[in-house]
Amino acid sequence: MFPDILAEAVIPEVDGLVEHLSENVQTAVQRSAGRGEEVAKVSAPVDTGLLRNSIITMFHGGWQTRSLSGMALASGSGKLVTGTPIPPRDAFEAVTYAQANYAVFVEFGYLSRRSNTKRLGKRKGKIGVVAYDIQTQDAAFYTFTQGRYFMTTASIQIRTRFLPQEIGIAVRNSMAGKRTQRGMAPQ
Repeated sequence: MFPDILAEAVIPEVDGLVEHLSENVQTAVQRSAGRGEEVAKVSAPVDTGLLRNSIITMFHGGWQTRSLSGMALASGSGKLVTGTPIPPRDAFEAVTYAQANYAVFVEFGYLSRRSNTKRLGKRKGKIGVVAYDIQTQDAAFYTFTQGRYFMTTASIQIRTRFLPQEIGIAVRNSMAGKRTQRGMAPQ
């Protein structure tokens, strides 16, 4: 009924896109993860520097955007995970995590027990609760220390800011037939 029409169009931008897109997107994920690591390190509270120095990023195959001096942040999915970090499954995923064993408590907050309930003085920024142990009939006063959310801040920045920017650069470079330079993105 309808004649078969065969048309072929050569669009150079599409050829470049196909050739370089995969590599450029991998580079975009790695650069986004590196920028997220910087946000986590800047946002982490510093007492001795152990927590800040324990934040590192793993890439598939071990390639790192720069020399890097728990809790994990999967950059491909933007999800925050606690526990032992799982290595990235492929080149389109990077994992940023804090190796310090107390990182999860700094991130989400913690309860601490005070031994003397008579000293219930007001402590700035602390929420206090008196709890009674039914078996021993002892009262204990607990204070809650609010979390600092340094990894959550990095996760939000990666998902909403860094990854969209880097993917846009990757697509533009791929359409132009260029490779995205590895390394840290310009700020």
